[in-house]
Amino acid sequence: MDLGRELAAITAGLDLLYREQNRGAGFLNAEGLIPVSVAPVTPKALRNYDQAEAAIMGFRDGLGRAETALRRDWLDEMSDSLLALIATFRGDPISFGDRLERQIRVSEKDIPDDIIATYHAQIRAALDELGYRGGTLIEDFTRWEAKARLPKSDVLAVLGDYQKQARARCAQMMFDLSEEWMVPVGRSDVPFSAYCDYLGREMLLNLDFPYTAFSLKHLATHEAFPGHLVHLRLREIAVDAGDMALDGAQVVTSSASSALFEGIADNGLQFLDWIETPRIISGWPSSACAAPCAVARSGGAMVWASRWRPSSPRSRPSRCNRPRPPRVALPLSITTCARPLSTPIGAVKWRWIGSGKRSSRISAKSSGPIFTAICTRRRR
Repeated sequence: MDLGRELAAITAGLDLLYREQNRGAGFLNAEGLIPVSVAPVTPKALRNYDQAEAAIMGFRDGLGRAETALRRDWLDEMSDSLLALIATFRGDPISFGDRLERQIRVSEKDIPDDIIATYHAQIRAALDELGYRGGTLIEDFTRWEAKARLPKSDVLAVLGDYQKQARARCAQMMFDLSEEWMVPVGRSDVPFSAYCDYLGREMLLNLDFPYTAFSLKHLATHEAFPGHLVHLRLREIAVDAGDMALDGAQVVTSSASSALFEGIADNGLQFLDWIETPRIISGWPSSACAAPCAVARSGGAMVWASRWRPSSPRSRPSRCNRPRPPRVALPLSITTCARPLSTPIGAVKWRWIGSGKRSSRISAKSSGPIFTAICTRRRR
């Protein structure tokens, strides 16, 4: 707990320092290093980046006090990502590859060609099933996308409808946060396709981009249910209850937490078992099962796909409607869990989050590099 408070204070101080010294006027510049904090944090006073670096190095000297080895490793990665951010802010020589690997823990190595070819083959099979054949992959995909594109006047309404459906599925299968909602709001000339304004409870959508219904379905799950909105609300509840250390209250841009934060959101369709048709190749994950996403390039255009994993060597359904287990595993960044788990790997401890009928039954169990929350239906 003490380490969590210490890291949160240093990070908040670094955020203030960045905001004071950053003169950029863009949308993302204005949100600073910490765009969202779901609990108040008193920032550590930092006069310059050298002092911030010294504070983090001092923090790292105390990592032996971490409750568990897993917690220590997480704090080690998170604090090192902050050191890489400081080097960037200060103008130190640091390569883009080093920034990728230290800030967000992503390898700078290219995706192997055989993996890209596998993704292309999956997209090719889906396009063939939809009747788009005869051209190159990008030509057939472009023809499909052009036909599926929605009029701009319909986009916000379709996004809102998908968010309602996603909220209902999330309540049934994962967490009942039916009282939550994000108002779809159109924006223009902004550096994103969609943005979760958690504190304002608005889902900002860039109307300069074209959308299909299926890409909006992905965005509804990514930004809201069970993505950023649900993830942040669960963290807010856990920090308030004392079940998560204070550093778990902060969303820290381009840090070691980013892969978890975005990975949870980007697998929203899989968590909700909502991949029902090959049309989901609209530019977003097209897997029959939850799987990591990767970028496949063809003809200069970018198409998103994900690895398909058959349930058995003999069966591969033509449509993505296979039955799933009744429970859904959701990585919740509980690397910031305040209390160490005394149970061995794979064992489960249950607790209730929330109150009354809207509570969700959560278990935290150790699952290798991160904690995983496994959810059942809400308490009756």
